[in-house]
Amino acid sequence: MGISRFAIHSHLKANPELQQILDDARQTMLDEAENALLAAVRNQQGWAVCFTLKTIGQERGYLERADQSHSGSVEVVIRREDRRK
Repeated sequence: MGISRFAIHSHLKANPELQQILDDARQTMLDEAENALLAAVRNQQGWAVCFTLKTIGQERGYLERADQSHSGSVEVVIRREDRRK
């Protein structure tokens, strides 16, 4: 189009009607992505099942976390400050 992304962004920001059109288009794209994900889950695609459990399945306990362990010693030093200064 021959104009910068910044110019487009500025024009959208100044025109609420155009911003609403962009927002609606993004919501439609998100709906389509959710439908594609649902279809992949129904087809038992492993990546889709895993992604769904890691995101919206968290409330049921499907969390991905890294277990970390430490071998060796830990030294704790506690210092008392003299606040009379």
